[in-house]
Amino acid sequence: VISMNPFTSMKLYTKSSIGIVPILKPVMACPLYSTIGIEVRYVLLTKNRNRSQARSPINHVDGFSSPLITFQGLEDAVVLPEQSERIVEALDAAGIPHAYLAFEGEQHGFRMADTIKAVHDAELSFYGQVFGFEPAGVGEPVSVVHADALT
Repeated sequence: VISMNPFTSMKLYTKSSIGIVPILKPVMACPLYSTIGIEVRYVLLTKNRNRSQARSPINHVDGFSSPLITFQGLEDAVVLPEQSERIVEALDAAGIPHAYLAFEGEQHGFRMADTIKAVHDAELSFYGQVFGFEPAGVGEPVSVVHADALT
């Protein structure tokens, strides 16, 4: 994940491919975290609760101001598709340029060659549209919602 803090007033351009997760919410429910151990869960849930909430983008969707492309594995048990969709809905409501690509059969982090290529092509296409250049070697451009706000 490239997370350049999209919920600040700074003008940054970001992507999210494996990490818009509310840090506290899935800790007890997610199978991945069930192997971490009681001590780590205790620290996440108690000692660092305020810091964890402050750093989790899902808690700051109203403050998003920069274009964002989001990639989601539809079988992701760590960052649930609903969480990415909530981010996308907030971007749409705010008129912020964004793109969202969801991939069947992918989990947390992409493993299929076709998906990895599609993500790289879409990311380059997105950056080309945001920064105003024509990327070489990219097929169909990714569809950017509210692209008119880029100019």
